[in-house]
Amino acid sequence: MPLKQFHDFLKEKYMDSSNDISFRETISPFFRIYQRNNSDEHNPFRWAKEESEEKCIIRLIKLYGLYTSIQIYHDLVKKNTERLTTYRNAQKREFIPKINAKTYKQNEKTVKADENALENIATGLYKNVVELENLEVTETIRLKNTLAALRSKLTKYKNRFKYLNDIQAENKPPFLNDQAFYTSLKEFFPNANVRKLSEVDEFHNSLFNILNKEVNQESENLNILIKECENQINDLSKELETYPNEKAISKTILKNIENIIGHKQQLTLENNSYDTLKALEKDKKDSIKKLDNIIGDILLQIQNKINTEVSQLNTFLYSADKRSPSLSLSRKSYKYTTFNDSGTGTNYKNLILLDICLLKQTFLPALIHDSLLFKNIADEPIENIFKLYAGFNKQIFIAFDKLNTYPANVQKVIKDNFILQLGDNEKALFGFTWNNKENG
Repeated sequence: MPLKQFHDFLKEKYMDSSNDISFRETISPFFRIYQRNNSDEHNPFRWAKEESEEKCIIRLIKLYGLYTSIQIYHDLVKKNTERLTTYRNAQKREFIPKINAKTYKQNEKTVKADENALENIATGLYKNVVELENLEVTETIRLKNTLAALRSKLTKYKNRFKYLNDIQAENKPPFLNDQAFYTSLKEFFPNANVRKLSEVDEFHNSLFNILNKEVNQESENLNILIKECENQINDLSKELETYPNEKAISKTILKNIENIIGHKQQLTLENNSYDTLKALEKDKKDSIKKLDNIIGDILLQIQNKINTEVSQLNTFLYSADKRSPSLSLSRKSYKYTTFNDSGTGTNYKNLILLDICLLKQTFLPALIHDSLLFKNIADEPIENIFKLYAGFNKQIFIAFDKLNTYPANVQKVIKDNFILQLGDNEKALFGFTWNNKENG
C-alpha cells in the first residue's frame, strides 16, 4: 500500500471528524521520540525545529476542530499578503512607479497647476481659431494623425526589410558532402549508413532553399508596401499644404500642450500607484485584524480548556497545593511554563500532562513518549502518570529504562502492560548486542 494511501486509511479510521488536517500532521508533534526534535518542553506544539509558533497555533486550532470558522479569513490574509508582495516587487523592479506621501501631495498640486495651464491654453486657442478665416482644424488634425500612422508603418516596414537583407547576407547554403567524402567515411566506419547521411545533407539543403525563398518573397512584399506608404505620405502631405491657415496655430503651443498632458499623465500614474499600494496595505491590515479577533476568541476558549484540564491532572499527580503549569496563547506565539519552577523534571512532566490533555480533549488518536521524558520525574508522579495512561481507550506507547530502580508499585504497572522487553545479549532486539566488537 502506498504511504499516502496508508495515511488516508489511518485518517479515515481514527479522525473521520476532521478534514482540515492530515493524519501525519496530527500525530507528528506528539510522537515524542529521541532525535525527532519535538521533545522541547518549552515548545510543546512544534513538529520540527524550524517550524514557526504561528503554524503550531493554527495546528492546535485544527486539533480542536475549530479551523473551519477561521479558514475563510485565514485564506483572505494569505491572498491579500500575496497581492501586496507582488505589487511591492513590481515597484522594486520599477515596473510600477513608487513614491512617498510627500511626493504624492506635491503631485496633486502640480496636476492641478497643469490642468489650469491647459485650460488657459484652450481659452487662448479658441480665441485664435475664431479669428482665423476658413481654418479647418478638424480636417488638418485628421490628416496629421493619418500621416503619423503612415510614417510609423513605413519605419516598421523598412526595419523589417533591412533585417531580411541582413539575414540573406549572412546566411550561406549548407555544405554538401561529395561522394569522395562518403567513400573515405566508409573506410573508418564500415557500418556507417551513407544513404541516411546523404539524405540529411539533402534535407538541410532543401530546407535552406525553402527558407531563402520565403525570405525573398517577404522582401518583395515589403518593397511593395514601402512604395505604397511613400506614395500615400506624399499625397497627404500635398493635401495638408492646401490649408495654409493651419500654420496659424503655433507649433510651440502644440508642443507645450503635449508636454503638459504627458507630465500630468505621469504624475497621475504615480499617484494612482500610491493609492493602489495603500489600498492593498489596508486590505491586508483589515483582514489580519478580522482574523486576529476571531482567533483571539478561539484561542482564549482553547487556553481555558487546556489550563483547566492540566490543573486537574497536575492535582492528580501531586496535590492541590502543587503549582500547575499554565498555557498562554496568542496569534503568533505561546508560552507554557510553571511559575517559578523551571526544573527539568517539572518541564517534562508538564509536557506529558499537556499531551494527555490533548489526547482527552481532541481527536488526537495516539501518543508516543520516549524514555528521556521520564528520567527526571520523581517516583510518585511517575506512578500517577501511568495511572492516567491506563485510563484511556486510545493508544499510548512509551519506552522505559532501568525499571528495577523504581518502587515495586511502578514496576508492577509497567510489567502488567509491557509489550516488548529488551536486554543484553540474547535479550537484545535481534538476539545479540550489535555494537559489541565481536559482532562487528
